Amino acid sequence: MTFELLPHAAWFAAGFIGLAAMAGILAISMLVSFFVSNHEVRVARNQSIPTYYRRLALSH
Repeated sequence: MTFELLPHAAWFAAGFIGLAAMAGILAISMLVSFFVSNHEVRVARNQSIPTYYRRLALSH
């Protein structure tokens, strides 16, 4: 009965999972890019990771 009501449910689920996977990969790649671009500045200032990113997040 479920297959009669939603004949394309498997395709929908596969598409949704694929889209979620691509969004996750994009988010991870953006985070890596952000941390890599700020690494040189943080090391030059001799700041720890929590100190540098806390000041970066709380500054206006």
